[in-house]
Amino acid sequence: MRGRSRRRRTAGRREGRIADARECAARSSTGRDPADGPGEERPEDPEPWAAVRPHRDRTRSESEPRLTGAIREPRPIGKVGRVVDRMGWNMLVLEATGRLAAVGIDSPASDARELAEHVAGERLAVAAGPTPEQEKAYRGLVARRCAREPLQHVTGTMYFRFLTLACTPEAFIVRPETEMVAGEAIDAAREALDERGAATVVDLCTGSGAIAIAVATEVPRAEVIGVEKSPGALALAQRNNAEYGGRVRLVEGDARVALREEDGGVDVVVANPPYVSPHLRLSPEVEADPAMSLWGGGPEGLDMPRAVVARAARLLRPGGVLVMEHAENQAKALRDAAWTRGFSLARTGADLTGRPRWLWARMPPAELIGRRADRPVGLS
Repeated sequence: MRGRSRRRRTAGRREGRIADARECAARSSTGRDPADGPGEERPEDPEPWAAVRPHRDRTRSESEPRLTGAIREPRPIGKVGRVVDRMGWNMLVLEATGRLAAVGIDSPASDARELAEHVAGERLAVAAGPTPEQEKAYRGLVARRCAREPLQHVTGTMYFRFLTLACTPEAFIVRPETEMVAGEAIDAAREALDERGAATVVDLCTGSGAIAIAVATEVPRAEVIGVEKSPGALALAQRNNAEYGGRVRLVEGDARVALREEDGGVDVVVANPPYVSPHLRLSPEVEADPAMSLWGGGPEGLDMPRAVVARAARLLRPGGVLVMEHAENQAKALRDAAWTRGFSLARTGADLTGRPRWLWARMPPAELIGRRADRPVGLS
Protein backbone atom coordinates (compact mmCIF):
# COMPACT_ATOMS: atom_id res chain seq x y z
CA MET A 1 0.00 0.00 0.00
CA ARG A 2 2.80 2.34 0.93
CA GLY A 3 4.54 1.70 -2.41
CA ARG A 4 1.34 2.36 -4.37
CA SER A 5 0.80 5.68 -2.55
CA ARG A 6 4.35 6.80 -3.37
CA ARG A 7 3.83 5.94 -7.08
CA ARG A 8 0.51 7.85 -7.10
CA ARG A 9 2.15 10.94 -5.59
CA THR A 10 5.05 10.79 -8.10
CA ALA A 11 2.63 10.44 -11.01
CA GLY A 12 0.62 13.39 -9.69
CA ARG A 13 3.64 15.61 -9.55
CA ARG A 14 4.62 14.61 -13.08
CA GLU A 15 1.12 15.40 -14.37
CA GLY A 16 1.21 18.74 -12.53
CA ARG A 17 4.52 19.71 -14.18
CA ILE A 18 3.15 18.72 -17.61
CA ALA A 19 0.08 20.87 -16.99
CA ASP A 20 2.23 23.84 -15.93
CA ALA A 21 4.34 23.51 -19.06
CA ARG A 22 1.25 23.43 -21.27
CA GLU A 23 -0.12 26.50 -19.53
CA CYS A 24 3.15 28.41 -20.05
CA ALA A 25 3.21 27.44 -23.71
CA ALA A 26 -0.37 28.59 -24.13
CA ARG A 27 0.39 31.91 -22.42
CA SER A 28 3.45 32.45 -24.63
CA SER A 29 1.59 31.71 -27.86
CA THR A 30 -1.53 33.76 -27.12
CA GLY A 31 -0.24 36.42 -24.80
CA ARG A 32 -3.09 35.61 -22.39
CA ASP A 33 -3.60 33.48 -19.30
CA PRO A 34 -5.94 30.50 -20.07
CA ALA A 35 -7.63 31.12 -16.73
CA ASP A 36 -8.81 34.50 -18.00
CA GLY A 37 -11.25 32.84 -20.36
CA PRO A 38 -11.61 33.17 -24.11
CA GLY A 39 -10.18 36.19 -25.83
CA GLU A 40 -8.82 37.39 -29.14
CA GLU A 41 -6.03 35.13 -30.37
CA ARG A 42 -2.68 36.72 -31.31
CA PRO A 43 -1.66 36.01 -34.91
CA GLU A 44 0.90 33.27 -35.19
CA ASP A 45 4.43 34.65 -35.12
CA PRO A 46 6.32 33.58 -38.23
CA GLU A 47 9.58 33.50 -36.24
CA PRO A 48 10.03 30.17 -34.44
CA TRP A 49 11.95 31.82 -31.58
CA ALA A 50 9.32 34.49 -30.95
CA ALA A 51 8.01 32.66 -27.88
CA VAL A 52 11.31 33.11 -26.05
CA ARG A 53 11.96 36.73 -26.94
CA PRO A 54 12.80 38.86 -23.90
CA HIS A 55 10.21 41.37 -22.79
CA ARG A 56 10.71 44.81 -24.37
CA ASP A 57 11.39 47.56 -21.89
CA ARG A 58 8.84 50.14 -23.08
CA THR A 59 10.39 52.87 -20.91
CA ARG A 60 13.32 53.10 -23.36
CA SER A 61 13.27 55.17 -26.48
CA GLU A 62 13.59 53.46 -29.84
CA SER A 63 17.16 54.80 -30.21
CA GLU A 64 18.44 53.16 -27.04
CA PRO A 65 19.98 49.69 -26.99
CA ARG A 66 17.74 46.76 -26.05
CA LEU A 67 18.27 43.28 -24.81
CA THR A 68 19.34 40.91 -27.55
CA GLY A 69 19.06 37.39 -26.33
CA ALA A 70 20.73 37.45 -22.92
CA ILE A 71 23.32 40.18 -23.76
CA ARG A 72 22.79 43.93 -23.64
CA GLU A 73 24.36 45.90 -26.46
CA PRO A 74 27.05 48.34 -25.21
CA ARG A 75 25.85 51.86 -24.60
CA PRO A 76 27.71 54.81 -26.11
CA ILE A 77 29.64 56.74 -23.45
CA GLY A 78 32.00 59.67 -23.65
CA LYS A 79 31.35 61.60 -26.86
CA VAL A 80 27.90 61.30 -28.41
CA GLY A 81 27.49 58.36 -30.75
CA ARG A 82 30.78 56.69 -29.79
CA VAL A 83 31.23 53.40 -28.03
CA VAL A 84 34.25 53.01 -25.78
CA ASP A 85 36.12 49.82 -26.61
CA ARG A 86 38.87 49.42 -24.07
CA MET A 87 39.55 45.82 -24.99
CA GLY A 88 40.69 46.70 -28.51
CA TRP A 89 43.31 49.16 -27.29
CA ASN A 90 44.19 47.08 -24.23
CA MET A 91 45.01 44.06 -26.35
CA LEU A 92 47.22 46.14 -28.63
CA VAL A 93 48.99 47.75 -25.66
CA LEU A 94 49.53 44.37 -24.04
CA GLU A 95 51.06 42.99 -27.23
CA ALA A 96 53.27 46.09 -27.64
CA THR A 97 54.42 45.89 -24.03
CA GLY A 98 55.75 42.41 -24.65
CA ARG A 99 57.56 43.49 -27.81
CA LEU A 100 59.15 46.51 -26.11
CA ALA A 101 60.23 44.48 -23.08
CA ALA A 102 61.83 41.89 -25.36
CA VAL A 103 64.22 44.48 -26.84
CA GLY A 104 65.24 45.91 -23.46
CA ILE A 105 63.07 49.03 -23.13
CA ASP A 106 63.16 50.10 -19.47
CA SER A 107 59.50 51.17 -19.28
CA PRO A 108 57.67 49.00 -21.83
CA ALA A 109 54.14 49.30 -20.41
CA SER A 110 54.35 53.08 -20.01
CA ASP A 111 55.79 53.55 -23.50
CA ALA A 112 53.19 51.26 -25.08
CA ARG A 113 50.35 53.18 -23.47
CA GLU A 114 51.77 56.61 -24.35
CA LEU A 115 52.12 55.57 -27.98
CA ALA A 116 48.51 54.30 -27.98
CA GLU A 117 47.20 57.56 -26.51
CA HIS A 118 49.26 59.49 -29.06
CA VAL A 119 47.52 57.61 -31.89
CA ALA A 120 44.08 57.71 -30.25
CA GLY A 121 44.43 61.42 -29.55
CA GLU A 122 43.07 61.04 -26.01
CA ARG A 123 43.29 58.91 -22.90
CA LEU A 124 42.49 55.27 -23.52
CA ALA A 125 39.91 55.35 -20.71
CA VAL A 126 37.62 57.42 -22.92
CA ALA A 127 38.87 56.47 -26.40
CA ALA A 128 36.78 54.66 -28.98
CA GLY A 129 38.10 51.34 -30.24
CA PRO A 130 40.98 51.55 -32.70
CA THR A 131 40.14 51.79 -36.37
CA PRO A 132 42.15 49.68 -38.83
CA GLU A 133 44.10 52.79 -39.77
CA GLN A 134 44.89 53.55 -36.13
CA GLU A 135 45.97 49.98 -35.48
CA LYS A 136 48.34 50.13 -38.46
CA ALA A 137 49.74 53.48 -37.33
CA TYR A 138 50.20 52.20 -33.79
CA ARG A 139 52.10 49.12 -34.89
CA GLY A 140 54.36 51.37 -36.96
CA LEU A 141 55.20 53.58 -33.96
CA VAL A 142 55.84 50.53 -31.79
CA ALA A 143 58.26 49.21 -34.41
CA ARG A 144 60.16 52.52 -34.31
CA ARG A 145 60.36 52.36 -30.53
CA CYS A 146 61.52 48.73 -30.72
CA ALA A 147 64.39 50.01 -32.87
CA ARG A 148 65.33 52.16 -29.82
CA GLU A 149 64.25 55.45 -31.33
CA PRO A 150 63.53 57.69 -28.34
CA LEU A 151 59.88 57.83 -27.35
CA GLN A 152 59.94 61.64 -27.52
CA HIS A 153 61.19 61.52 -31.12
CA VAL A 154 58.50 59.00 -32.06
CA THR A 155 55.69 61.14 -30.65
CA GLY A 156 57.32 64.52 -31.31
CA THR A 157 56.41 65.57 -27.77
CA MET A 158 58.14 65.78 -24.40
CA TYR A 159 56.86 66.82 -20.99
CA PHE A 160 58.74 69.06 -18.59
CA ARG A 161 57.31 70.23 -15.28
CA PHE A 162 54.00 71.87 -16.33
CA LEU A 163 54.96 72.16 -20.01
CA THR A 164 54.16 70.14 -23.11
CA LEU A 165 56.96 70.81 -25.58
CA ALA A 166 57.73 69.88 -29.15
CA CYS A 167 60.69 67.54 -29.51
CA THR A 168 62.93 66.90 -32.52
CA PRO A 169 66.34 65.26 -32.99
CA GLU A 170 67.84 68.76 -33.26
CA ALA A 171 67.89 69.26 -29.48
CA PHE A 172 68.60 67.39 -26.28
CA ILE A 173 65.69 65.48 -24.73
CA VAL A 174 65.03 66.84 -21.25
CA ARG A 175 64.96 64.25 -18.47
CA PRO A 176 63.53 64.10 -14.93
CA GLU A 177 66.62 65.31 -13.07
CA THR A 178 66.61 68.47 -15.18
CA GLU A 179 63.19 69.33 -13.74
CA MET A 180 64.83 69.57 -10.32
CA VAL A 181 67.56 71.84 -11.72
CA ALA A 182 64.83 74.10 -13.12
CA GLY A 183 63.10 74.03 -9.73
CA GLU A 184 66.25 75.32 -8.00
CA ALA A 185 66.52 78.13 -10.56
CA ILE A 186 62.86 79.03 -10.05
CA ASP A 187 63.36 79.21 -6.29
CA ALA A 188 66.40 81.46 -6.73
CA ALA A 189 64.48 83.75 -9.12
CA ARG A 190 61.63 84.10 -6.63
CA GLU A 191 64.13 84.91 -3.89
CA ALA A 192 65.62 87.68 -6.05
CA LEU A 193 62.15 89.09 -6.70
CA ASP A 194 61.41 89.13 -2.98
CA GLU A 195 64.70 90.87 -2.16
CA ARG A 196 64.89 93.55 -4.84
CA GLY A 197 61.63 93.41 -6.80
CA ALA A 198 63.20 92.22 -10.06
CA ALA A 199 65.00 89.16 -11.38
CA THR A 200 67.06 88.42 -14.48
CA VAL A 201 67.63 84.74 -15.30
CA VAL A 202 69.98 83.44 -17.99
CA ASP A 203 69.73 79.88 -19.31
CA LEU A 204 73.02 78.93 -20.95
CA CYS A 205 72.84 76.03 -23.47
CA THR A 206 69.05 76.35 -23.55
CA GLY A 207 68.51 73.64 -26.20
CA SER A 208 64.75 73.15 -26.65
CA GLY A 209 64.13 76.07 -24.28
CA ALA A 210 62.64 73.82 -21.60
CA ILE A 211 64.34 75.33 -18.55
CA ALA A 212 64.00 78.92 -19.74
CA ILE A 213 60.30 78.53 -20.56
CA ALA A 214 59.64 76.78 -17.24
CA VAL A 215 61.22 79.68 -15.35
CA ALA A 216 59.38 82.28 -17.44
CA THR A 217 55.97 80.63 -16.94
CA GLU A 218 56.40 79.88 -13.23
CA VAL A 219 58.00 83.23 -12.38
CA PRO A 220 56.21 85.54 -14.84
CA ARG A 221 57.76 88.73 -13.42
CA ALA A 222 61.29 87.54 -14.16
CA GLU A 223 63.22 88.54 -17.27
CA VAL A 224 64.47 85.31 -18.86
CA ILE A 225 67.15 85.00 -21.56
CA GLY A 226 68.08 81.75 -23.31
CA VAL A 227 71.39 81.24 -25.14
CA GLU A 228 71.89 78.49 -27.74
CA LYS A 229 74.63 77.91 -30.31
CA SER A 230 72.96 75.26 -32.50
CA PRO A 231 70.65 76.78 -35.17
CA GLY A 232 68.45 73.67 -35.16
CA ALA A 233 68.02 73.66 -31.39
CA LEU A 234 67.41 77.41 -31.38
CA ALA A 235 64.63 77.00 -33.96
CA LEU A 236 62.97 74.40 -31.73
CA ALA A 237 63.31 76.68 -28.72
CA GLN A 238 61.66 79.50 -30.68
CA ARG A 239 58.79 77.17 -31.62
CA ASN A 240 58.26 76.10 -28.01
CA ASN A 241 58.62 79.65 -26.75
CA ALA A 242 55.93 80.85 -29.14
CA GLU A 243 53.51 78.25 -27.74
CA TYR A 244 53.87 79.86 -24.30
CA GLY A 245 53.53 83.46 -25.31
CA GLY A 246 57.12 84.28 -26.29
CA ARG A 247 58.12 85.05 -22.70
CA VAL A 248 61.82 84.20 -23.22
CA ARG A 249 64.33 86.31 -25.12
CA LEU A 250 66.32 83.81 -27.18
CA VAL A 251 69.85 84.60 -28.34
CA GLU A 252 72.03 82.61 -30.73
CA GLY A 253 75.53 82.42 -29.33
CA ASP A 254 78.27 80.49 -27.57
CA ALA A 255 77.51 80.06 -23.87
CA ARG A 256 81.17 80.60 -23.01
CA VAL A 257 81.21 84.21 -24.23
CA ALA A 258 77.60 85.29 -24.85
CA LEU A 259 75.78 88.27 -23.28
CA ARG A 260 78.79 90.35 -22.30
CA GLU A 261 76.42 93.31 -22.01
CA GLU A 262 74.74 91.51 -19.07
CA ASP A 263 77.93 91.03 -17.03
CA GLY A 264 77.40 91.76 -13.35
CA GLY A 265 73.64 92.22 -13.66
CA VAL A 266 72.17 88.70 -13.65
CA ASP A 267 70.45 87.20 -10.60
CA VAL A 268 70.39 83.53 -11.68
CA VAL A 269 72.37 81.53 -14.22
CA VAL A 270 71.01 78.07 -14.94
CA ALA A 271 72.55 75.56 -17.33
CA ASN A 272 72.39 72.01 -18.56
CA PRO A 273 75.62 72.00 -20.56
CA PRO A 274 77.28 69.08 -22.38
CA TYR A 275 79.09 67.06 -19.70
CA VAL A 276 79.43 63.46 -20.91
CA SER A 277 82.96 62.04 -20.76
CA PRO A 278 84.32 60.26 -23.85
CA HIS A 279 84.73 56.86 -22.17
CA LEU A 280 81.12 56.63 -20.98
CA ARG A 281 78.89 54.07 -22.70
CA LEU A 282 75.47 55.49 -23.53
CA SER A 283 72.09 53.93 -24.21
CA PRO A 284 70.77 54.09 -27.80
CA GLU A 285 68.20 56.66 -26.69
CA VAL A 286 70.83 59.03 -25.28
CA GLU A 287 73.06 58.56 -28.31
CA ALA A 288 70.18 59.90 -30.40
CA ASP A 289 70.73 63.33 -28.86
CA PRO A 290 72.92 65.78 -30.84
CA ALA A 291 76.63 65.25 -30.18
CA MET A 292 77.00 68.96 -29.43
CA SER A 293 74.64 68.59 -26.48
CA LEU A 294 76.36 65.50 -25.04
CA TRP A 295 80.15 65.55 -24.99
CA GLY A 296 81.63 67.93 -22.45
CA GLY A 297 85.18 67.89 -23.74
CA GLY A 298 88.37 66.74 -22.05
CA PRO A 299 89.09 63.34 -20.52
CA GLU A 300 86.35 63.70 -17.87
CA GLY A 301 83.82 65.74 -19.84
CA LEU A 302 84.51 68.78 -17.65
CA ASP A 303 85.75 71.36 -20.17
CA MET A 304 82.34 72.82 -20.97
CA PRO A 305 80.95 72.70 -17.39
CA ARG A 306 84.04 74.54 -16.10
CA ALA A 307 83.64 77.14 -18.87
CA VAL A 308 80.01 77.69 -17.83
CA VAL A 309 81.09 78.18 -14.19
CA ALA A 310 83.59 80.80 -15.35
CA ARG A 311 81.02 82.59 -17.52
CA ALA A 312 78.42 82.55 -14.73
CA ALA A 313 80.90 84.17 -12.33
CA ARG A 314 81.09 87.16 -14.68
CA LEU A 315 77.39 87.35 -15.43
CA LEU A 316 76.12 87.19 -11.86
CA ARG A 317 75.60 90.19 -9.62
CA PRO A 318 76.76 90.01 -5.98
CA GLY A 319 74.71 87.32 -4.23
CA GLY A 320 73.67 85.79 -7.55
CA VAL A 321 73.13 82.03 -7.91
CA LEU A 322 74.39 79.43 -10.39
CA VAL A 323 72.49 76.16 -10.85
CA MET A 324 74.12 73.69 -13.26
CA GLU A 325 73.46 70.04 -14.04
CA HIS A 326 76.40 67.63 -14.20
CA ALA A 327 77.29 63.94 -14.17
CA GLU A 328 77.25 62.16 -10.83
CA ASN A 329 81.07 61.74 -10.81
CA GLN A 330 81.75 65.47 -11.39
CA ALA A 331 80.41 66.95 -8.14
CA LYS A 332 83.65 67.66 -6.30
CA ALA A 333 85.50 68.92 -9.38
CA LEU A 334 82.78 71.47 -10.09
CA ARG A 335 82.48 72.63 -6.48
CA ASP A 336 86.22 73.26 -6.62
CA ALA A 337 85.78 75.12 -9.92
CA ALA A 338 83.12 77.33 -8.34
CA TRP A 339 85.37 78.13 -5.40
CA THR A 340 88.23 78.96 -7.73
CA ARG A 341 86.03 81.39 -9.67
CA GLY A 342 85.03 83.37 -6.59
CA PHE A 343 81.79 81.77 -5.44
CA SER A 344 81.42 81.90 -1.67
CA LEU A 345 78.95 79.03 -1.31
CA ALA A 346 78.94 75.76 -3.23
CA ARG A 347 76.94 72.60 -2.67
CA THR A 348 75.76 69.60 -4.65
CA GLY A 349 72.10 68.75 -5.22
CA ALA A 350 70.83 65.17 -5.40
CA ASP A 351 68.12 63.77 -7.63
CA LEU A 352 65.24 61.60 -6.42
CA THR A 353 67.48 58.52 -6.35
CA GLY A 354 70.09 60.28 -4.21
CA ARG A 355 72.67 60.72 -6.98
CA PRO A 356 74.71 63.99 -6.97
CA ARG A 357 73.48 65.69 -10.13
CA TRP A 358 73.83 69.45 -9.99
CA LEU A 359 75.93 72.31 -8.63
CA TRP A 360 74.34 75.12 -6.65
CA ALA A 361 76.70 78.04 -6.00
CA ARG A 362 76.29 81.63 -4.81
CA MET A 363 78.47 84.67 -5.40
CA PRO A 364 79.40 86.61 -2.24
CA PRO A 365 77.23 89.60 -1.32
CA ALA A 366 78.57 93.04 -2.17
CA GLU A 367 79.96 93.69 1.31
CA LEU A 368 82.09 90.53 1.15
CA ILE A 369 83.51 90.88 -2.35
CA GLY A 370 87.27 90.58 -2.20
CA ARG A 371 87.18 88.58 1.02
CA ARG A 372 87.60 84.80 0.88
CA ALA A 373 87.38 82.14 3.53
CA ASP A 374 89.96 79.37 3.74
CA ARG A 375 87.47 76.81 2.45
CA PRO A 376 84.19 77.07 0.55
CA VAL A 377 81.06 77.02 2.68
CA GLY A 378 78.19 74.59 2.25
CA LEU A 379 79.97 71.66 0.62
CA SER A 380 77.97 68.44 0.45
